[in-house]
Amino acid sequence: MDNKKRRIVVFIAAMLPISVLAVMPASATDGGVFWVSNDKWGEEGVVFRITLDKEITFPIAGFDSPEGLEIRTSSPAELFIIETDEDRIWKYDTSTGALSMYADLSAYVVDLQSLAFDDNGVLFATDDVADTVWRIDDLNGDGDALDAGEVTVFINESSVRTDTGYGLEDPESIVFAASSSGVFYVGDENETDGSDGFIFRVLPDGTANIYATGKSLLALTGHDTGGEFEALEVNPFTGELYASDDDTIWALRDLNGDGDAMDAGEATFIANESTISADTGVPEGDIDIKGLAFDDAGALYVSGEEYIFKIASSATVFVGPDDFVAAGFTGDLDLDDIVYLRLRRKPAPVSALTPIGLIALAGLLSVIAAVSIRTTVRKKGE
Repeated sequence: MDNKKRRIVVFIAAMLPISVLAVMPASATDGGVFWVSNDKWGEEGVVFRITLDKEITFPIAGFDSPEGLEIRTSSPAELFIIETDEDRIWKYDTSTGALSMYADLSAYVVDLQSLAFDDNGVLFATDDVADTVWRIDDLNGDGDALDAGEVTVFINESSVRTDTGYGLEDPESIVFAASSSGVFYVGDENETDGSDGFIFRVLPDGTANIYATGKSLLALTGHDTGGEFEALEVNPFTGELYASDDDTIWALRDLNGDGDAMDAGEATFIANESTISADTGVPEGDIDIKGLAFDDAGALYVSGEEYIFKIASSATVFVGPDDFVAAGFTGDLDLDDIVYLRLRRKPAPVSALTPIGLIALAGLLSVIAAVSIRTTVRKKGE
């Protein structure tokens, strides 16, 4: 191969990866965002949107005490919001900003607390007045659950008492298991027999058993509950159930497969107000655990009152009062639930070229054409 041919080959080899990279789609993952409810009354409630870079906006406002949140990661992703004072559930399109009523339970005497979706997209809600878990299903596919028969009782005080001997007396929280389809957990403030609350495990047919109690957590970890399990979340990386009252967080896992997490080694203390305060310098009186969420890296985030904390090897302040003021929020802070949504950027079409890609591809095609013409002329000359 002479020097001229060698230079042409080297040029083609150099241009090829540049042109290929120029037409590749952008990375599919582009960080994520938290949605956090600010539980205020009298149409002062808002729902904050907070990026991992701590950019705070508040695109959803005017609610009477927004509390429980849940994300349905369809396309586009939809945020569901409990409006406590009006006994309604709203649906917010995170792409367009469209807000619509999804379910209206004002005909019942209820106090909705938390939301969770099963694998089939059916919404479940806890209610600590009727002592019920409601099943909310858009049966006719019209985008809401406002039609007859779409809101029904799934379990209640008496059904859980029949199964476990203890009634569902004050259900606060709910989450579906990561690896068992249709199985969910309910955190209940039931203090019968001095147990300081129950976590019930509920099978797809509605049968319940006791998964953990405050008394068992005290025995296993030395940390008692404050009388309620206000937040439940499943760690997407380990499958462990994380549970908290307003003071302490535990991780729970049924290691021996007996349907509960009340045996040795099945409960782990994660953090409490005291350890969070020691790590961050925030006074214990300003820490009130309300919500739990995990990001894509497996870090735990804790919402409550005026702060969101990030808990990894230790606790740090993710955002606090000064961050909300800097973002332009002038109302009172009473942070409640928190959910995390992974953002995905749509891949660019393969045919879409950047300017660098166009130049590189044009140069590559020109060289290939020149080489082809030169080869053809040489062959004819021969």
